[in-house]
Amino acid sequence: MNARYIARITYVVLILISILIPNQLMFLTLNVSLAYIPLELAYLIKLFIPRRAFEWPLFIIYLFIFILMLPNTFYMVTDLIHLNQFTFNFLAELNLYEWFHFTLLISSVIFSLYCYVLIVMEIYHLIQVTPLRIVALFGMMVLSGLGIYVG
Repeated sequence: MNARYIARITYVVLILISILIPNQLMFLTLNVSLAYIPLELAYLIKLFIPRRAFEWPLFIIYLFIFILMLPNTFYMVTDLIHLNQFTFNFLAELNLYEWFHFTLLISSVIFSLYCYVLIVMEIYHLIQVTPLRIVALFGMMVLSGLGIYVG
């Protein structure tokens, strides 16, 4: 199965679980969506590559939106701090409620990292000039680091 479809199906499943099953992590719906949006923007960037001079303003606006949304993908890693609210005293008892939240949170973070890897691969294959490719990927890493720092 294509990686794009795996990401889309996983996104829908995570959103449905976070909406339909009552849980304490309601912020995950928003954060998973914010992590997924840059992936779709990365897939659509090929359509916005300018071929004529009058297409450049639209491409710059699209690129600006993509750059603005990109750190949200890696920002999901900071959601792991919410595991502090659970005790996970597995020697005394097995609390399935806590483990459900743990599984949901870890799955969301793994999904966001998967999206980030797909974005990097898409940008890598999009840019043909090697020095520009290195600069773009380094810039993405800096933006992701900034997203983690701000988060």
